[in-house]
Amino acid sequence: MPSPDKAARTKATGKLIPSGIFAVGAVLACLLLFWNRPWTLEQQEFLLGEPSLRSYFAPLSFTFVDEKRTESVRAEKLKELPPAYRIDPAVTAEIRELHDRFWRVLIEVQEEKRKTGETRWKELPIPLPTGALDTLLSSENLPEFRSQTAAILDAHLSLGIWDHALRQRFMNSNNAWVLITNEDGREERRVAPQGLLTVDEALRNISGMLPPEIDRKKQFRSAVLQVFENVVKTNVVADDEKVLELRKKALLSVLPVEITVKKNELIVQKGMLVTEKIKGVLDHIHQRLAARKQQIQIVMGVLLITLLYLFSALYLAAFEPGTFYDRDRLLLFQAVLLIGLGLSKLVTVLPDVSIYLMPTALISLLLTLLFHNRIGILGGVIMTVMSGFLSGFRIDIMLATLFASLASTILAHRVLKRSHFLRIGLGIGAAYFLVITSYQIAQNLPWREAVQFGFLGFLNALFTAVASYLVLPVLEHFFDAITDVTLLELSDLNHPLMRRMMVEAPGTYHHSLMVSSLAENACERIGAHALRAKVGCYFHDIGKLEKPEYFTENQGHLYANCHENLSPRVSFETIVNHVRDGVRIAKKYKLRRAITDFIREHQGTGVIYYFFKKATDMAAPKEQVRVDDFRYPGPKPQSRETAVALLADSTEAACRALKDPTPDSIQQLVRKVINDKFIDGQLDECELTLQDLHKIQASFFGNLTAMFHTRLKYPTVERPAMEPDIFGKNQFHKFRADE
Repeated sequence: MPSPDKAARTKATGKLIPSGIFAVGAVLACLLLFWNRPWTLEQQEFLLGEPSLRSYFAPLSFTFVDEKRTESVRAEKLKELPPAYRIDPAVTAEIRELHDRFWRVLIEVQEEKRKTGETRWKELPIPLPTGALDTLLSSENLPEFRSQTAAILDAHLSLGIWDHALRQRFMNSNNAWVLITNEDGREERRVAPQGLLTVDEALRNISGMLPPEIDRKKQFRSAVLQVFENVVKTNVVADDEKVLELRKKALLSVLPVEITVKKNELIVQKGMLVTEKIKGVLDHIHQRLAARKQQIQIVMGVLLITLLYLFSALYLAAFEPGTFYDRDRLLLFQAVLLIGLGLSKLVTVLPDVSIYLMPTALISLLLTLLFHNRIGILGGVIMTVMSGFLSGFRIDIMLATLFASLASTILAHRVLKRSHFLRIGLGIGAAYFLVITSYQIAQNLPWREAVQFGFLGFLNALFTAVASYLVLPVLEHFFDAITDVTLLELSDLNHPLMRRMMVEAPGTYHHSLMVSSLAENACERIGAHALRAKVGCYFHDIGKLEKPEYFTENQGHLYANCHENLSPRVSFETIVNHVRDGVRIAKKYKLRRAITDFIREHQGTGVIYYFFKKATDMAAPKEQVRVDDFRYPGPKPQSRETAVALLADSTEAACRALKDPTPDSIQQLVRKVINDKFIDGQLDECELTLQDLHKIQASFFGNLTAMFHTRLKYPTVERPAMEPDIFGKNQFHKFRADE
């Protein structure tokens, strides 16, 4: 029964975060649903080269680019481009350097011959016959000839010397001219193919350009021409960068060929052949209509998903506020939805994978295991709509998802063993098989194929069970969640904490078992989570392990009363700290939050009246002792289970203080404890109703009456005075008196 203040505070501060989580979840769901979605286009009724079956008028006005005609214009433009070549500066420099080095070495040999009178040949870069070299050495004007031949060579290199085969290819082509870039890359020349010089033509030109001093002497002329024959070679290469530049400019200069179509314009007349041009216009109309339809589908899909998430949020806020206003639980809810949706989407995009293998029942199964069946049903409804988006709203897929989700919710309601997952898989498989098979047979599909599809659904169910078994521990770890299987594992009394309690604090251990039994039975009466209450009560007092001697249930023959010499305030702090110590120990032993909640909330903000009364009695006459100074820090119980634990803990402890635990006294005490907690406001923040409190009272009364039942007084048996006593001193010999 949440208090009005708590409800108002929750609504004021808690709606923003859940709304944001749902908004992000809806966006991610839309992205998953529409990512890589195969949009199918309706088949056209107009076929290329066939007569049109009807007249067709344009349903809308639009302008589009005729790609084929545009490409044709671009191709013609590219054909007009000239080949682009350039004079290679590296090759040109190499030719010049070879020519210059030959003449330089020859001049050095001549100067040395004048000095020594002997001809000492150095290694020449050009291999000439000895006779040709002697002819050149005989001239007195070698430096001048060197300059003259260099000028002739430069004139031909700057024009460009071509390979004969390449020049012949251009002569036979339709190219009117060739673009040549000079070696410095700055100047471009357009040259007709007939004006391109090959090596042979360059040598012939050079032969006619020799100066008279060389040309008059036949032997000297021959020697110089031999030098040119060894130096001159092609220095023109393809200019790929220029070609790309020209192509880019040419393509940019071509404007797209546009075709404008007016609404209601006749596109094709009945009986007319569908030409390529007409087919192009029809294709564009078809694509535009399909794109418009696709946009509408996306908008309507987003709207439907938004409404689905909105109603899911309203449902949780109204009927599951404990989940809606709890950030971690709500994130877990969204994570399960995205995991199930993501795996289903993966099946639809994988090639050659049947759509019947979508694990659509996984969401409801995980939600039931991690929360309870009402949230599991909600997940099933959500996934049924999602499966429609993923399958193109196929009825068989949506029906199979709905019934399989309901089956998983029913079967997963009580999973107490890992082996139960096999039972769940078989049950979901039966639902898939029956729904898919019966639907396909109803659609007149041969029964063999229908059974095959149903078998795929059955395999899907087994995969769903295995996936849930593998995913559950991961979700429990990352979201600090807990399932019945984990609770059942924690209920083992051989847990290290329970064994420690049994040895170090046996009174607390026995108290925890009694409280656990009370809480479990009461939760079963009111329809709460009995197993969670049972396990939570096992560990609710583990904080007492830090100082067990300060708690009355452990005092007596084990420990003396430690509070006799302490002030009420110190005693109060010692007792209250068992909650904080319990939370710390729970974290050390990695207990889940669902268990730690019992440690935090099992005392609520209750008052320790014993120490409050003691402090009041010891206070000075004018000293005021505040009752709030002797309260537990809280929080108050937030769930039905922790509220039942609080009532069970207080009731069991109070009953132990009864001197004469008769049924009437027990019933009055139980009612008093529950009523006091209710009046003190300890139940304001949980969802217990007055009807629940009456059921809890009846359950406590029945169990406590059985625990503290009375027995008939056994009559005393008179024994002889000399009867042996195994616990008396010096009595052992009496047992052997007959020997």
